Amino acid sequence: MRRALPLALITLLSSGCGALAPPGNPLVVAHRSGAGNWPENSRTAVRNAVAAGYEGIEFDLGLTKDRIPVISHNVALNPVLCAHADGTPLGTTPVYIKDLTLQELRSGFLCGGLADPDNPSAQVIADIHLTLDELIGEVSARPDLLLHFDVKFEPEKTLDATAFADEILGRWSAAGLPNPWYMSCAFPEFIRVAADRGAHVSYTLPRPVPALGSTGGAVAGDVLGKLGVGDFIGLARQSGAAGLNVAYQVADRAVVDAAKREGLTVQLWTVNDPAALDLYCHWPIDVLITNYPERAPCF
Repeated sequence: MRRALPLALITLLSSGCGALAPPGNPLVVAHRSGAGNWPENSRTAVRNAVAAGYEGIEFDLGLTKDRIPVISHNVALNPVLCAHADGTPLGTTPVYIKDLTLQELRSGFLCGGLADPDNPSAQVIADIHLTLDELIGEVSARPDLLLHFDVKFEPEKTLDATAFADEILGRWSAAGLPNPWYMSCAFPEFIRVAADRGAHVSYTLPRPVPALGSTGGAVAGDVLGKLGVGDFIGLARQSGAAGLNVAYQVADRAVVDAAKREGLTVQLWTVNDPAALDLYCHWPIDVLITNYPERAPCF
């Protein structure tokens, strides 16, 4: 396990966002802060990821009605993993984070207290949503920890892109932590706004389809999986993205090699099989995202 970031890092001086690993030596980042072991995106996951010495964490960011960034994968509360505070199920009507104040979200709902069918070995611990400010406090003791902000902006289902960029980047800048970091998003509307503010943002491809499950559903449900190398790079350039955040099922070596030649950073998600982790540890990518960092031979 590497205890410090490699010396030969690609420094992102123009964005002020820290650095990523050199080709062939990817940093191993915990998906949703370690969803294979703990409730995804939870305070428990963040604390344990920090204590375990993980090289980086990926976490998802939503925005409440009163513009507080909170750690949550979906634009609406996940009915599989979340429930009302009294334990009753959420039901079939979506509960959008944009429609709740932080106080309403925390007093009315708990997540992580239900078994995760995608991650059956994860602990089951109910908790309120963690805010970005609280996460910043949790990681402040680990200045070497790489932070991947996966922004869950979605037109018409969240607050607007400017609100997301203002609140997330403003709070992160005010914290003044030295951690290396970058952002990702599946929608160019946010990428353009954040890139204009100097953030290093990766274009997430293909766009996830929550109703179809985790990684497999994302790939099966998006025609981007059929696009060629030039399409991936062209989409990134058109949006102002500085990198690609790609599902491993659609990222062949031609895509990765071409992206690196174009000066783009590359993150691969979400690789959990031990044999696949061994394979991608040798690819010229910057970040390897997994639910189980401890399984990766390059960790």
